[in-house]
Amino acid sequence: MQLDEHFQRRLNEARMFFAEGKALAAEKIYRDLLKPDLPAGGRVLVLDGLGRCLHIQGRLEEAETFFRESLRFLEELFGREGCKTLPGSVLSGENVKRPQRSANGRSTFLSKTCPPTICASPTHC
Repeated sequence: MQLDEHFQRRLNEARMFFAEGKALAAEKIYRDLLKPDLPAGGRVLVLDGLGRCLHIQGRLEEAETFFRESLRFLEELFGREGCKTLPGSVLSGENVKRPQRSANGRSTFLSKTCPPTICASPTHC
């Protein structure tokens, strides 16, 4: 099943909201897009987007769940070794390690998966 035009339009809308700092609006769209019959490629995009929205809102435990699920689907599509060679926020081989908590209680998993543009602030990761 290919991702249709409506999905692409809504995905772009969610990305735009997120880029404008409207994480709650973006989260709602991502949640609406997350359907049981969504193909793995679309599911990766939606799960990663949801993780980013939750992460920037400080909902780290929830965000980590979505990042891990996204990684699981990427591994299904490309295999574990293939994922290590792909660029992106959840694709590093380091990310498959069990998450640890730093001294401030933040997830080290998220510190490794969050893009630098989000993590430039010490309040995010």
